[in-house]
Amino acid sequence: MSGAAAGMPDGAGHAIVTDEIGLASAVIGDVHLRTGYRPLFARSGDDLHPVAVEGLVTRWRNGRALDPGGLDWGADAVRRANRLGQILSIRNMANIGTDAPLGLLMRWDGAVEAGQDAGLLLAEAEGAMLDPRLMIVLAETGTDAMHDPMRRWRDAGASIAVSDLGGMEAVVAHGLADLIRMDASWLSDQMVDSGAWRLLRVAVDRLREAGIGLLVDRVASPGDLQAALAISADLMQGPHLAAPFRVGTVFDDAPRPVAAAGTVVRLFG
Repeated sequence: MSGAAAGMPDGAGHAIVTDEIGLASAVIGDVHLRTGYRPLFARSGDDLHPVAVEGLVTRWRNGRALDPGGLDWGADAVRRANRLGQILSIRNMANIGTDAPLGLLMRWDGAVEAGQDAGLLLAEAEGAMLDPRLMIVLAETGTDAMHDPMRRWRDAGASIAVSDLGGMEAVVAHGLADLIRMDASWLSDQMVDSGAWRLLRVAVDRLREAGIGLLVDRVASPGDLQAALAISADLMQGPHLAAPFRVGTVFDDAPRPVAAAGTVVRLFG
């Protein structure tokens, strides 16, 4: 079964294809797009629980994975592939196979056609019976043009995360942010400087007073994880916690003991 994705820009031929077991993939020209997910964890007591996943897209040609940087695509084709990847992430959430519903994080640079993107993806979520309240939209730009689409996401029930604090003050001031994304390596650097860490804790306390939580990204080492736990991150993800997995493979959603996180134990294939 196949069909064109509504709202896609003109250009090379594209289609979304669903196989016999319900996995959705897409084709742009001779490139095949497939869905992967990266788990996000929240701490509960002595355990880290997978509570959400980030949607990823991988590109294939003739059965071989492609380096995105090696594709000779223009800006429109890249944007088309990214949007198709987001659509696939939404449609394939039903194929992860966990008992408890997981949230879905999408990185979203909607600086161009931001309103159209929001409407398209919300329509996809409705069609896939994915509750928008389970969606986390990571806005990677904070321009004024993004504010109305961000409100549209918020009005639908989605949470908004913004990348760091640089350039995002207006977003926070307008009450549009639910989470602030922080890079784990930067966070661990702050931890070794007592003065910087003290100032950061004050800033984080103010964010929490405003109802804004923390998403710590790219946790790549035990030190990164220590910093994320010390700052009481609400969500955390990265290669030290779990590798991405392909949709259609077994997803082990068992809690991971915090005490075991001193070494990298791959719970997700």
